Amino acid sequence: MMIKDKLYNFTAEVRQRLEKRSLSDPSLLAAAAASAYIIASILSLLRFKSYGLREFITGFSYPLFWISLTLVFSALIAVTLITRKVSPVYWTLCISAVVFASALASILDSNIYYNMGLALVIIIITKAVLSNGRLSIEADLSWRSGYITVIVLAVLLGVITAYTTAFKYRTFSEATFDLGIFTQMFEMMAKTGLPLTTVERGRELTHFAVHFSPFFYLLLPGYLIWRSPFYLFFVQALGVSLGAIPVYRISKALKLSPLSSLFCSLVYLMYPTMLNGCFRDFHENKFLAVCVLYLIYFILIENRAGTIAFTLLTLSIKEDAAIYIFAIALFILFSRKKKYRGIIMLIAAAGYYLFATKMITVFGGEAMVDRFANYYLDGGRGLLSVIKTCFYDIGFLLLQVFNAEKFQFILWTFVPLTFTLITGTSPGELILLMPALVINLMSNWIYQYNVDFQYTYGSCALMIALYMLALARIKEKEIIDDTNDWKRPFVSLMLCIIFTFSLTFGKTSRYMGAYTADKASYEASEALLKSVPKDATVTAGDFLVPHLYFISELQSYPAIYGILQPTEYVVVDLRALDDDFDPYMFMDGEYSLIESGGFVELWKRGGSY
Repeated sequence: MMIKDKLYNFTAEVRQRLEKRSLSDPSLLAAAAASAYIIASILSLLRFKSYGLREFITGFSYPLFWISLTLVFSALIAVTLITRKVSPVYWTLCISAVVFASALASILDSNIYYNMGLALVIIIITKAVLSNGRLSIEADLSWRSGYITVIVLAVLLGVITAYTTAFKYRTFSEATFDLGIFTQMFEMMAKTGLPLTTVERGRELTHFAVHFSPFFYLLLPGYLIWRSPFYLFFVQALGVSLGAIPVYRISKALKLSPLSSLFCSLVYLMYPTMLNGCFRDFHENKFLAVCVLYLIYFILIENRAGTIAFTLLTLSIKEDAAIYIFAIALFILFSRKKKYRGIIMLIAAAGYYLFATKMITVFGGEAMVDRFANYYLDGGRGLLSVIKTCFYDIGFLLLQVFNAEKFQFILWTFVPLTFTLITGTSPGELILLMPALVINLMSNWIYQYNVDFQYTYGSCALMIALYMLALARIKEKEIIDDTNDWKRPFVSLMLCIIFTFSLTFGKTSRYMGAYTADKASYEASEALLKSVPKDATVTAGDFLVPHLYFISELQSYPAIYGILQPTEYVVVDLRALDDDFDPYMFMDGEYSLIESGGFVELWKRGGSY
């Protein structure tokens, strides 16, 4: 009888301890089991690097899977027993789910519809985890600590992105358009003080005849210190990543908590269009994000000097940057109710656009409004023809904006923000979406609505600003305290990580893998190109042009503009010999091969072969 009593008492005591530690909660056990399953699946995926393959099933280690699952489940239960806290289990579930989803998304490179499915699963998981206070953050983050964290993470991610994207250049995967234009232009600015280039239009021409961008002169001092194309990759990536700082300041100005502000900054850093776009050449547009966000910040805190400075900085980036200032002016006018400031900014935007487009014509070019040629229905050309079509034929406008390809852009940019930027804002604030409509959705020029390219930075910066405005409005309306206002940006961060991995992992592994596999060939090709005399005239293959930035008289084949002229040297890219252009026919027996290395041949005029 005593043995039975002792056994009963022992069982009761164990049951009481388990109940105190919430292990009797089915939700906790389900979360631990789900975490264990996901982590075991991750280990299996690491072994095979893919899924849906015959080898995956035939070579699958069932004992290893179940051992992993059991060990992880046991470890999570043990942690709960020891710490008497349930949050480690739920954090493990969230983190493992994001890692697994990111890994799956990266396998199907840039597949938005697959990402949508993964996003739905993540939203379901986070909705369950965040309910009833299951997931909590007990750290008391100060504004100063958060600010330092944002700066460190921004610089770190900027440097990593610059280092990673530079492998595209190292593998000779960057072409004349557009990196070759800017590498030569910066070198010419260093030599002459003028943004000259010979490869953009097939003749020597200032870049300002194509786009009016005085902003480049702010980047020139750094180039004079580090005269290399690698400088462009690093200044570009840092310029993008440092946009996280004004995001943090905007969040503070909107009275979000330090933790919520930190998550908003991380959302910016991991947003699908930001660091991902750095894989595509070098462009001035990518500095729009940091300038536009600082402008929004200074408007919110009503700092006149900062507002003027960043209005001018934003306008100086490109002639079409006026559209962002125009939208922000309307935001000031209708949302902030600052009548005179809004009108002055509207006039400044319109005036600068007229001035910048006039300067383009002065330099010998014309504004590139033909990207909206799909609106030239009346036989006319130019901006007025576009406006006329949009006003009188709005059905056609909607047809151009809402089609399958444009809808993909909407999904890439809106889903990570959980559509909060629309549902939580006022009509006056929604004006900030106007640049996305004009720049990204109206044109049928594919690059403007592709998240890999440079045309997303200004409009997406405004989307993120609108997102924070929505978070602040929701916090005030629903009376959410500082201990809980981080949850929405936390969910957005999880989605951003998945989407960004889908877009960047394939590029990263492709370029870094290619360089590692054939490093000697790339280095030999680079060394040969550096041996070309700086004062020579040179014709080079499209993907070799960015590496010959130090040549003042350079032309690219195959020619897009003009007709190729004989030069002292011809540099042949052996990887790109096709029927479209034959460099040997161009040389017509007047050149002799003087050196070869890697996949490059150097020919000099004045001999036969």
